[in-house]
Amino acid sequence: MDALLESLRDVAVVAMPTLGAICLVLVIMILYRVYKVVKELPKTIAGVDSVLESTKKSVDSLEEPLNAFRNVASTVDKVNHSAVGIANKAVQFGLKNTDLVAGFFSRGDAVKNAVAKENNSNLNASNSNLNANDSSLNANASNVKKEEDFGTYE
Repeated sequence: MDALLESLRDVAVVAMPTLGAICLVLVIMILYRVYKVVKELPKTIAGVDSVLESTKKSVDSLEEPLNAFRNVASTVDKVNHSAVGIANKAVQFGLKNTDLVAGFFSRGDAVKNAVAKENNSNLNASNSNLNANDSSLNANASNVKKEEDFGTYE
């Protein structure tokens, strides 16, 4: 067993410095890559800053239309609220005064008939005026002398 340990020690004396050198080279390569990344970091951050600045400008430019939309939406909400209130008041009035509303609509037919009769009498008067004007125009047209046009027509 001592011979085995003695031979392992001889191999380790030769292999340990070689493995240490290989590990050192790997650590140096990793540190070099980290150095390159850290060296490029300010450029990357500057690029990100410019992107963030342009995004902020875009968001700021959208702020005004969004405010306008918000104002329009609030106006629509107010109009809707008012319309609902008016409809509710009209329904409440109709429910409270059902007899009055029914009387109005039954009376409305009589009013419509009276208005229709008045319109018919106005139409008859207008037609008689038009007939009188038409006959006077015919009389004036017969009194006008006609001139001959001897132009050439193609």
